Amino acid sequence: MSICKLTITLNLATVNANELLKNSCQILLASLLCIIPCDAAVGSIACTSSDSVNCTKYGNSKCVSDTCLCKDDYYDNESTCQQKGTHGEACSSTVGDSSCLHSLKCTSDVCSCTTPSIQYFDPADNTCKSKGTHGEACSSTVGDSSCLHFLKCTSDVCSCTTPSTQYFDPADNTCKSKGTHGEACSSTVGDSSCLHSLKCTSDICSCTIPSIQYLDPADNTCKSKGTHGEACSSTVGDSSCLHFLKCTSDVCSCTTPSTQYFDPADNTCKSKGTHGEACSSTVGDSSCLHSLKCTSDVCSCTTPSTQYFDPADNTCKSKGTHGEACSSTVGDSSCLHSLKCTSDVCSCTTPSTQYFELADNTCKSKGTHGEACSSTVGDSSCLHSLKCTSDVCSCTTPSTQYFDPADNTCKSKGTHGESCSSTVGDSSCLHSLKCTSDVCCCTTPSKQYFDLADNTCKSKGTHGEACSSTVGDSSCLHSLKCTSDVCSCTTPSTQYFELADNTCKSKGTHGEACSSTVGDSSCLHSLKCTSDVCSCTTPSIQYFDPADNTCKSKGTHGESCSSTVGDSSCLHSLKCTSDVCCCTTPSKQYFDLADNTCKSKGTHGEACPSTVGDFSCLHSLKCTSDVCSCTTPSTQYFDPADNTCKSKKPLGDNCSADFECLVANAECTTKCQCKINYYDTNNAASEGACEPLVNLRVSNIQLQTRSENYLVIKWTAPPAAAAVEEYKFVVGGTSSEVSVGKQLEANITGLIPGVMYTITVISVDSDSRPAQQKTSPGPVNQATKPATPGPIKDDSDLTASDGQIIVKWGFTGTVALYTVTISDLITMPVNTSNTFFGINSAKNGHRYTLKLTAHSNGLISDEYSEVFRTVITQPNPPTSLSCAEIVSTSIDLEWQPSALPNGDIQYYLIDTSGPFPPSQINTSTSVVTYKVEPLLAANRYCFFVKTVNDGPDSIKTSGNSNQLCCTTKAASSSEPTSVTINVLSSRHISVSWNYPDNPQGDIFGYRLRLRVNAVCQVEIIFFCTDCPNTHTITYKDCGDDKQRQTVNLIKNQINTTISYVVGHLIPYTNYDVWIAAHSTVNDGLRHESKVQTISEVPQTPLSLTASVVSSSQITVTWNQPAPRPGVTTYHVKAYEVVNDVNEFVKMSNVSGFSIQTTTFSGLEAYWNYTFSVVAATDKGNSEQSEMSGTVTTHQDAPGKVTNFEIKRPANIFTTMEVTWTMPSLRDRNGIIKEYKISHNISGTFTIEVVTAEVESFQKLYYITPDRYYMIELYAVNNLNQDGEKNRKIYYASSRIESQPPVSHEGYSIETVIGAVIGCVSFSVVIMVIVVCFISKRKKNKKSKQSKLRHTQDVSQIGDQYEELGMNNISHYQELGSKENQTVYDQIDRMQTLDKQYENLMLKMK
Repeated sequence: MSICKLTITLNLATVNANELLKNSCQILLASLLCIIPCDAAVGSIACTSSDSVNCTKYGNSKCVSDTCLCKDDYYDNESTCQQKGTHGEACSSTVGDSSCLHSLKCTSDVCSCTTPSIQYFDPADNTCKSKGTHGEACSSTVGDSSCLHFLKCTSDVCSCTTPSTQYFDPADNTCKSKGTHGEACSSTVGDSSCLHSLKCTSDICSCTIPSIQYLDPADNTCKSKGTHGEACSSTVGDSSCLHFLKCTSDVCSCTTPSTQYFDPADNTCKSKGTHGEACSSTVGDSSCLHSLKCTSDVCSCTTPSTQYFDPADNTCKSKGTHGEACSSTVGDSSCLHSLKCTSDVCSCTTPSTQYFELADNTCKSKGTHGEACSSTVGDSSCLHSLKCTSDVCSCTTPSTQYFDPADNTCKSKGTHGESCSSTVGDSSCLHSLKCTSDVCCCTTPSKQYFDLADNTCKSKGTHGEACSSTVGDSSCLHSLKCTSDVCSCTTPSTQYFELADNTCKSKGTHGEACSSTVGDSSCLHSLKCTSDVCSCTTPSIQYFDPADNTCKSKGTHGESCSSTVGDSSCLHSLKCTSDVCCCTTPSKQYFDLADNTCKSKGTHGEACPSTVGDFSCLHSLKCTSDVCSCTTPSTQYFDPADNTCKSKKPLGDNCSADFECLVANAECTTKCQCKINYYDTNNAASEGACEPLVNLRVSNIQLQTRSENYLVIKWTAPPAAAAVEEYKFVVGGTSSEVSVGKQLEANITGLIPGVMYTITVISVDSDSRPAQQKTSPGPVNQATKPATPGPIKDDSDLTASDGQIIVKWGFTGTVALYTVTISDLITMPVNTSNTFFGINSAKNGHRYTLKLTAHSNGLISDEYSEVFRTVITQPNPPTSLSCAEIVSTSIDLEWQPSALPNGDIQYYLIDTSGPFPPSQINTSTSVVTYKVEPLLAANRYCFFVKTVNDGPDSIKTSGNSNQLCCTTKAASSSEPTSVTINVLSSRHISVSWNYPDNPQGDIFGYRLRLRVNAVCQVEIIFFCTDCPNTHTITYKDCGDDKQRQTVNLIKNQINTTISYVVGHLIPYTNYDVWIAAHSTVNDGLRHESKVQTISEVPQTPLSLTASVVSSSQITVTWNQPAPRPGVTTYHVKAYEVVNDVNEFVKMSNVSGFSIQTTTFSGLEAYWNYTFSVVAATDKGNSEQSEMSGTVTTHQDAPGKVTNFEIKRPANIFTTMEVTWTMPSLRDRNGIIKEYKISHNISGTFTIEVVTAEVESFQKLYYITPDRYYMIELYAVNNLNQDGEKNRKIYYASSRIESQPPVSHEGYSIETVIGAVIGCVSFSVVIMVIVVCFISKRKKNKKSKQSKLRHTQDVSQIGDQYEELGMNNISHYQELGSKENQTVYDQIDRMQTLDKQYENLMLKMK
């Protein structure tokens, strides 16, 4: 049952007695009617943010969006809010998974992981994680149950029990024994499945490269086979050598080393070579006979280039040079330099036409004319009696002779006009002349002449070029005359030479043709040739006067000109009148020197030159700034009706045309007002100006926050914000504008996830013109956040029989692509635009985690994570069965789980055959080792093992594994007796035992093993050094990375009680202790027991680091030295640092050795903190860590300013004083940059900024008395975060009052109701009589006196709120909160008769 609450506020100051009685009755009646039954779930209970009493009775609830909701970590069970459960704790199947923490599933009323068979709960981070397979991470805290396939969790990694002698076979997910040489191994796993560093090849352990290695049985190592000259083993024989070599005296060699050599090129033994036969450059000279050298794989002399091999005596001899002896038997090869061996002497091939050149030791042909010869040899190296000069065969005097091949003789060269040889060519002529038709002449006679003065051919000259007076006019081209050794026209003074047609033409006068090619020289009278016409130098400013054939300057305005020539003798299109240049109509024109034109004098508003001045304007106008205007254009306008200047009219005055308006950008309708797209700076009052409407546009439109279905944007108000009546926004694609009043932000709701929206913010001006004006900056584009995808759809194909599955998921809104990962299958994120994903390597019965994020418009959704499982099918049997420990009565059977269990392995079935075998064994759990007993000694037993998964009964059992057969020992010693184990400390235990009762022969020692989670950690061998027939006891369980030790004993010690202290253990750890006697057979039956070491005092935590997360959160991390000392709790203390002094604030207790981090929340913003850590177990506390470095939380929005007051200074009615001080130290929350004051003193709201330079502030404002003013004040930090706002309304009274004008006290509903009920119950009869009497008298007496004042007060106070834009006062204050009482309270309960104002001032609930 719920009681509805009625909240009413009465203003006792204005209620008369009649009203009080009437209201009392109404209150009692309303209270009786409001008793309403309300039975509902917590989530159905209505509430408000300011009144959450309805929620509190349900416990652990809060008010959210006007509805009661359970707090975080609580759920609604339809009647109360209950604590959500963590892993293993109770939950509600009715409520479902939401009654569990950490995204756990509620199954059978217990919180658990989604798929417990392949998941475990990690308390370190409160998440469900996939169990690890071999080599993957696991949790030492959780233990072996965090691993699959019966693996052990060692040092947070899943591994086999004894990694040194076992390997993990992924084919059947089992651990198997590593093989020695010749034994089986796994090609899939590789070499790590073999012992002794052997390689696994074709599933057999062998040497790395059998073809080049052999096994040495002496030390069971693989050694390299020897090549030629390397060591080999005489014991092994020739097979320890490569390449079919012989092993002789432990060295590999050829069969007959004297005549053979070993060629490493093809690894064969070959015969040594004689001269010219093949040999081996790699082997060298030893591959040749007769001391020959092996060069380029051929046997030869030491220097074949200078030696030859003489077969007569099998020796190498020097080759002969020109004229030296050689061997006719050997032939030319016994000579150097390709000489011929003729009659046992070396010579050239044809001595008559050849000579031997000593410079390069070659036979060369003798040269004819122009060919090479040898200066060293001389003229004998040339033919035809030629001379060898500078290594070239030539005539005796080459400068005046040439060689005639017709008769092979030298002849004299010819000069100009003399004979020459056409066969020889131009070289048979002197002076570089050409031989043409057997006569020497110039190259081009038509264009050249031969000058005897210097015996050269020269070009005939064109106009202006040189010629030869000796030769005459024939040395010139184009019929020119050679005058004074220069080619020219006949009469140069009146002619010029035209290059276009190479002729002489007459020069032109003014206006006649000339040659642009020739230039000015083709004109008379010093005229210029321009565009093939003779003219003055600058025709634009000159004219040609035919009177004296000269060019003269054209005249400008007022200068002289030529009436004969006419207007063309004037510049600037002026007229030449009476030999003077002037404008066409001087009375109506003026000459403007600025552009040298005649222009019409301007009327009002037309252009004029300031240079000319007022003379360039009509109607006595002034030329100001190059425009004809009135004397004071800012206040005058030109009336064209009478061409006079008149005074302009301000905004609001009657007018008939736009130009009559005084204000710029105004227009005239019937009165002067601002034009479209301009606003009135004084809101349509007088003395305003018209400014561009764009000045009202907001700026800095930014996204404040976004979600999947809403956007919050904020903006900066324009500088002229006072002229804006309201702000609106419109979203692209919609036609409706939404108003937000004068707020500077908008919450845009109802949007679609992942969509880009175009948003326009509009400023509205309603006062400047009859119709509203709107302006806005360019729109901004902002996108909503993509919705979180998921869940996995029911129609996903999760049958992985062929390895392929297809996962489908749901989505909302617009998505461009998805990022997908699936544990074990897609470890690197993959992007897809589809809402499904196919995988080809999935396993049946396996659990995978799908993680999805959606992408749209560059934004990423929250990650969706869901665990799914493929279909369970029949499992495969285990593999790699082995007999780990064999004694006379039992065998420890081990195997590897199947690589494809196709589900969660529940247990294994073991079938045994042999004499009196045990019945089928159910291992009950997914262990991978089992002791099969009882068995008979010295008998053979065979085993099959089957896998059983969590599938239906019809498919859950696999077929048989491969059969494994082992034979029990003939006789094994019984267990040691009187075994006693004592825990000495956290790292030491003592173990003692006695001789076995039935040793079955001599005992040579004992094997003591300590195992943790089925992995050997300690192995100690107690060896009898003097026992008869003793033999070495080898380690068989612990690898060399574990604690191993041999203790030597004598026979007397073996036969008595043995005590030993085992050290270097790990605190608070469970050990399996195995002790077995060792006899001639092997280890005997072992004694098995368990012991747990005790905890210890932790070591001091190290590396304490604090990292700031936010303005209220800091994460602390540290490093706790290993090993785990026991059940560990960390006490983390937080200290605030003030003036370098650490003050304790709070403490966080963290449970769990591996959880070495914690986050402190609820801290002060922008505050200094430091931290310490102490680790604790049941044995005590560690030393305190060193203090962390001091860190500072991030800044946050500042709190309220302090000492905020508004008052009138010393009865100055027109002044308002606002004072405040900065927020308290803890409320500053950062660096205060400035303060913002929002007020309505000017009639519209204005924001002022005050720089935070001191701690106390004062602002004085000029105000109008008897008005209300709203002042809002808040601090702003240097991140531009607005602080908590403090708002007050101040009434500026013109009366002298003893009470302050601002009050924060008010009357609550309880006070009013109490007073009413007390009066009613105490004196109801008396009150009725008194009320009636008083009512009649007051009505007659005071009605006339108050009437006038009533009317004035109502008009005065009511109107001023309309002027201030405060028609609804609730728009300017947060009504109903403790900090904002009714307006009556804030104005010190000032009485008024304005009924509209009273109604608006009522406190709203």
